[in-house]
Amino acid sequence: MQPTSLRRHTVASALFPGLPGAAPSPPSRIMRISTSLTTSIAEKPMNEEEWRESADPGLMLSFLAGRAGRPTFWRFALACCRRVDDLIVDGVARAALDGLQALASHDLDVPGDCSAALAAALKASDHAAMARAADGAAAEACAAAAAHSAAPDGGGLAADGRARALLARTRPRRAWYDAERHAQAGVLRTIINPFRRAD
Repeated sequence: MQPTSLRRHTVASALFPGLPGAAPSPPSRIMRISTSLTTSIAEKPMNEEEWRESADPGLMLSFLAGRAGRPTFWRFALACCRRVDDLIVDGVARAALDGLQALASHDLDVPGDCSAALAAALKASDHAAMARAADGAAAEACAAAAAHSAAPDGGGLAADGRARALLARTRPRRAWYDAERHAQAGVLRTIINPFRRAD
């Protein structure tokens, strides 16, 4: 099977140097946030022990590229949003969350391109973790961007832009971001075990 290639925009890699996809020493903090960063995501090798111990849902999702169907990615995106449900206060974001719920509940696991679902899972994970790391309006904007992760219209771009703009004026806590990502990795392990042997 050919590796799946996907470009991923991350908010966290702009704010926290050292994360996969982090920009090389930009001139200012504002520049790091406003610059659109991308990371190539392709199938990455991972053994069963690495899967069980991973605290990085991004690496785990990239391992699942080409191995899991759309429903897996939609369910994970929804689970990330549910973890920050208390921060999704905007009515439009709530409606986007309902749309994501519908995708997670009704998308059939049929062969086909999973790149949109994988991209949504990556985006929801990143934004939800950033929502836990930030405060106030920035946290709510990140949670809304997570809820919009599967939006087929411009709502997702607008939510992403608002989150980035508000994050430019705050100092998210890296330890809180990492803790949420670690918890998300555990959630992903409850959704799928790619090493389960069929009996």
